[in-house]
Amino acid sequence: MALGTMDGPGYDGMRYAVPDAADMPAYGGAAAGRPGYDGAASGAYGAGCDAAPGAYGMGYGAKPAASAPRSELLEKIDRALDGVSGPLQRIADRALGSHPADPSPDLPLKWFTFNIMFLLWVEAVFGALGGITTVMGQQYGGLTDLYYAFAGPARALDIAYGLVQVALAAATVYVRMELAQYRRFAPVHYLALVVISFVFSTVYSIVLTYGIGLDLGGFMLIPTLISAALNFLFLYLNKKYYDRRAYLFYR
Repeated sequence: MALGTMDGPGYDGMRYAVPDAADMPAYGGAAAGRPGYDGAASGAYGAGCDAAPGAYGMGYGAKPAASAPRSELLEKIDRALDGVSGPLQRIADRALGSHPADPSPDLPLKWFTFNIMFLLWVEAVFGALGGITTVMGQQYGGLTDLYYAFAGPARALDIAYGLVQVALAAATVYVRMELAQYRRFAPVHYLALVVISFVFSTVYSIVLTYGIGLDLGGFMLIPTLISAALNFLFLYLNKKYYDRRAYLFYR
């Protein structure tokens, strides 16, 4: 057994095991002429990684030394998500298309790096702060008491939506960690998070507007449709981007 080094983008010199000929039967993909794939068909985001809990679908041997052990809580969350991640992936493929992976070493990773190093952290921080502000009713400034005196039911709605914002901020951090650790379903979780955030935000705006007795007719329809179209475009571009880099997400 020898050790090799992966020099492709995103791997940072990761070490991997190179089996001797005598060792090949121990690798699931050897019989099929595809060593290191655990004998399973390849697919979006590391499909076929179910050989064992914690197994790596691309069979690079031991975990990288830099990988910190995941807590028991995170492992439970992973197992719970595994039950819905497959169906979510199929829904995303049907709604947004399935794009072939491109394992070219020259494929840029700037958007991926920007996401995990900056954007998702910013979204999580502002989401948590926005949630706390909404729970406390501070988004109305000095008119909070007057506003709630006029629209009493809005208080309960603000508290509920504020808690949802805080929960989504925590989910954003979790998805960011999944992406950074190349977890196999991280991209589809990222897409699901965008959809969930949009749905809650839209429902909150509509219920808040009509719940306090404001009848705006179709005034809200146009901005809602524009927002939905922009979110769909964002989802499509990200689906295509991460599909082409599906080889990264093998854990």
